[in-house]
Amino acid sequence: PYPQGSSEALVSSHSQALASRGSQALAPSGLEPLALSSNFGTVQRRGEWDAPQQITVNVSFGEGKLDFRQARLQPGVTEVMANASFGAIKITVPPELPVSCVGTAVMGDFATYTRSAEGLAEDAPRLRIDGKAFMGEVKVVARKRPN
Repeated sequence: PYPQGSSEALVSSHSQALASRGSQALAPSGLEPLALSSNFGTVQRRGEWDAPQQITVNVSFGEGKLDFRQARLQPGVTEVMANASFGAIKITVPPELPVSCVGTAVMGDFATYTRSAEGLAEDAPRLRIDGKAFMGEVKVVARKRPN
């Protein structure tokens, strides 16, 4: 239903991939999935915001910024799909938040930060970041929460 390579097609294929995981599917949060897309511009979420359990960021020749330091995360896993083509995505997390990252880079950089969720309750908030950087950058950094 969507043109091949469009941001809608990427979001649709990501949603289908999440739905096909069966027992690994994310618990419903009541919040709609968030899809951010930028072509030659900037998209961002920062400050206090309600983060759904499914977030997709697609950037082409632009910049994406997700700051989770003041975000209200749902219980369990919040999954972020970050795709940068000729652009950059920066994801900022508080140092105490469990994070797992898996990504690929082609003539670009996928710089990750990982913190184990070992010892935490299964419904404790955590991030799982997946994505691709094609001649671009996806960067995950830990910073203290603002006062």
